[in-house]
Order: sequence, then C-alpha cells, then structure tokens
Amino acid sequence: MVPHKNCRPDELARAGGVSGATASTPMLWVYAASDSDFDPGLAANMHAAFTRAGGKAELIQPGPFGSDGHRLFFGNGGSSIWGPMVRRYLDARWAGA
Repeated sequence: MVPHKNCRPDELARAGGVSGATASTPMLWVYAASDSDFDPGLAANMHAAFTRAGGKAELIQPGPFGSDGHRLFFGNGGSSIWGPMVRRYLDARWAGA
C-alpha cells in the first residue's frame, strides 16, 4: 500500500456519515499525523461527516508517531501518548454521569 493513497477517500468520508447517522455511543477518535492509512485531512473529513450526521465523536490528532502513526496504539511508547488522551476523555464522561 502506498501511504496516503486510499483508493476512495470520498467513500471513506461518506461511510463516516452513514455510521454517524446511527451511532449512539460517544467516541474518541485518535489519528496520528504520520498515519500511513488515514492522513490528517482524511481523518478530519471522516470525523466531520460522522458528526454532521449526528454522531458524537471527539477527534484528536497528535503529532507524528515514529515512521507510521498507524501503529500508535500498539507501538512501543505509544501508550504514553494516547493514554493521557483516553484518560481525559473517560474522566470527562464519568464526571457528567
């Protein structure tokens, strides 16, 4: 796969809208700047379509992570980046419960 060359980014964004129309659980979306599958613009377009359709999601786009940000959640040291983001997100949800 060639980085940042999804064959139909428009369809990925459209699918985000379809999902947003029926999603009932608030979500946290984290896409690193160096993600080889979902570049920052595509992640933002998918998020925009999702939320425009009624989905509730917070998008966080941290800086680059190694040579491929798509490995952020499973890569060595990634949890030190996403861990505090997830913690803040969950704390905010539980505080309002």
